[in-house]
Order: sequence, then C-alpha cells, then structure tokens
Amino acid sequence: MNKILIFAGCDESKLLIKKIVDNYLNLAEFHILYEKDEIKNCFEEKENIFFYKINFYAYEAFKHILKKDFNKIVIFVKNKNVASYLLKRVKFYKTPILFVKFWMDFEINSENYIEIIDVPEIVTNKIIDFLPNVPLFARDVGLGVGEILEVEIPPHSPFAYKQIAIFDRYNVKVAALYRNNELKNFKKTSIILPNDKLILVGKPETLKQLFNQIKKNIGAFPQPYGQNIYLLLDMKNIKKNEISKLLKAALFLHRKLKHKKLIIKIINPSLYTQLNKLHKFENIQILTDYINQSYEKVLKEDNNKLNIGLFITNNELFFKYKKTFFELKKPILKIGDESIKKCEAL
Repeated sequence: MNKILIFAGCDESKLLIKKIVDNYLNLAEFHILYEKDEIKNCFEEKENIFFYKINFYAYEAFKHILKKDFNKIVIFVKNKNVASYLLKRVKFYKTPILFVKFWMDFEINSENYIEIIDVPEIVTNKIIDFLPNVPLFARDVGLGVGEILEVEIPPHSPFAYKQIAIFDRYNVKVAALYRNNELKNFKKTSIILPNDKLILVGKPETLKQLFNQIKKNIGAFPQPYGQNIYLLLDMKNIKKNEISKLLKAALFLHRKLKHKKLIIKIINPSLYTQLNKLHKFENIQILTDYINQSYEKVLKEDNNKLNIGLFITNNELFFKYKKTFFELKKPILKIGDESIKKCEAL
C-alpha cells in the first residue's frame, strides 16, 4: 500500500486531513507530522492514519520516520523558513515531493521529483478564469462538473497491463496518455502501464465509479488477482518438516500483506497439533476435505470458488504440479530452503 507523509503546519492542513479521513483512508497509509495540538485534536488515529507531534526543526527526531519508504511527501507548511528547512532536509531522499508554496518571493530549483502547488498563481489564475473573453488553459475545461478526469494507474490496479480499449465498455474516451512526464501517441490496442497518467472524458458519475475501480486495489497485494492467500496441505504426502515450513511462510505473509484471509486447505487429514492453535484466529480459515484426495483437483476447484490471490507451495509440489499451477494464472510463492523472513524488503 502507498505511504504518504504530510508535514501539517497550517490551519488549512486540518481541512486536508478531514477530507483524507472522510474519503481516502482506503487509498494509502497517511503519516501526519505536526507541531501544534490544534492540528491533531480534531482527529483520532484510525487504520491507515498515524500522527506524530514533533518540532519541524528537530530533524534528528523525525529522520527515522523518513525511512519508511514513502511514495510521496507533502510539505503543507505556511512558515516560509520552516518550509524551506523541511524541503532541504527531505529532498535528499529522492522521494516524490509535493510542496505547497504560499509566497511569491520564494524560488525552488527545478527538480523532476518535486511538484509545486503555487497558491498565489492558482488563486490568480482562478480569478482570471472568471474575467470575460479570457481563454481557459486546461483549468476547469468543459462544464466543470467532473466530466474530465486525470488519473494515475497504480501498479496493482486491475487496469494495469490492459488495452486502452478497456474504457470503451464504460463509454469513456481516453483523451491523452502521459508516460514518464511525456505525452504519448496511442491506439486502442496500446497497453496501459503502471504509473501512466490518463486524461479521461465521460459522464461525471461514470468517471467517479471508474476512478474507484482504478484505485481500489492500490497496494493491497494479492489484489487484483484475488483477496485471499491459500495453502493446500496434503497431510499424507507432505513431510512434517515441510508442512511446518509452509505454515511458517504462510503465517509470515499473512501478517505482512493486506488481504482478507489466509485459507489453509487440508486433504488426507491426520493429527497435527500446530494447526489446532490457528482455529482461534478469525481471519485464518482452516478447511478440511475428507472426500477429495487429489492435490490437482482441489487446487483447480478452490481456485474457482475461494477468490485466491496467492498460492503457497514448496519446490517438490511446484515442479510436480507445475502445469496445474501455470493453468491457475495466479501468483505462486514457492518457498525454498531459507526462511522467507530473511527477505529484507518484507
């Protein structure tokens, strides 16, 4: 899931946080750094939003937070000196930065990873838009009721790696495609890549629904392949030490990934005490099949009915049933001799 860091240093940031809390907590993790209690007092910590009270000049106190691998850093601070200090500190992390500039006498060197919201410029342009006989330059173009939408395709969006023609079914037109900050020519058969920006034109309500579909799976692996992690255990034909390793890998991923359930399916059941401890967890489902004994058959049947997004197996089973695993068309985690816990990225 995307992680966004916000330096909240003005009264306007309370409105930003309110809109995030009311509408966007499902899209990312939000980490709010603030100095004044009035910023935090109106809000409670919920899932996907975290608050840290700090002195903005105390870099040593918050530099460990900057190491959380953020997808974007927002500097929303009205004190010019403080904002300048924060920008100098965070830009060395090369994380995309959104900087809100409140002052006309403040210059920022052009950097590819720094986006600027120029408040005086935006307000001035908005006033100009209301003056007679002044052309609109991509600001509130059209009816201004939401019929034009710019959307960035997240890596795990169900629209990633699909053809542009996918939007035809929604009666939505793709007006422009931006890739790596360049306008690209495209055809109906062109493939949409992660991080592409699209300009879409259609009915406002359709675009709102489409936006939610594009964004709904952001960062929630194993989406868009499915909601659940699945482990099939053949208690008769898998050695006990291999069962233990498979369970440890499944439980580790269960803690790390944002998915709905860990499903453990058992065929050819036998007594195995480690499984008994897992029955008490609501989001771990243990299913036992006393009839089917075929590993391949159970894999195929469950793939069609359990909304599986990730299968877990070991070397022996993977190579034995590799044709079946290929036919599932889902991600497969094949564990090896080393523990998955040694993967630093996790």
